[in-house]
Amino acid sequence: MQRGARFPRRRGDRLTLIRRRFIALFGGVAAWPITSRAQQRSAMPRIAIVHPSDPVSSLSATGGYRWRTFFTELERLGFSEGKNLQVDRHSGGSRPDRYAELAKEVAERSPNAIVTNSTRMALHFMKASGTVPVVAFTGDPVAAGITSSLARPSGNVTGVITDAARPMEPYLQRIAQRTGVHIVKGALESPCRL
Repeated sequence: MQRGARFPRRRGDRLTLIRRRFIALFGGVAAWPITSRAQQRSAMPRIAIVHPSDPVSSLSATGGYRWRTFFTELERLGFSEGKNLQVDRHSGGSRPDRYAELAKEVAERSPNAIVTNSTRMALHFMKASGTVPVVAFTGDPVAAGITSSLARPSGNVTGVITDAARPMEPYLQRIAQRTGVHIVKGALESPCRL
């Protein structure tokens, strides 16, 4: 028999319908954090650290002063490896003949950024990819051919000039001549060495 006007709905039918809706809603809400966590992991920023000679194990927060400072600063900015940042580490193994191949491999993986402390590696990354940002710790980027001007850098390479005292020398000499102040170049290179 069909239900219709002859047979009114029973209270149990309505409760069953409400129960089914509740279970469907609760099941969807319970599964929501799992799917959102999976989406967050895939969207986690990823950087690649590439060193021309140091072993991969030393490219970490415990690997030396520069890397300890780098990772401390990332933490200060809210990026924690494994939680909201993925870090891929690569080494050239002190083999310059392998640098171009390594740069191509790393660039093909499309990290959000590449970090290197080698002018030579930065040049290889420029050739391997023009879109992935490269942060390089270099000497003189203009002389190396990384950029044509410090005032108006071009391309996908940015970074830190580790030999900043050299471009500043003419200005410092003029200041010293005009003021009669003796300027110690070592203080500019590393205040810790004084």
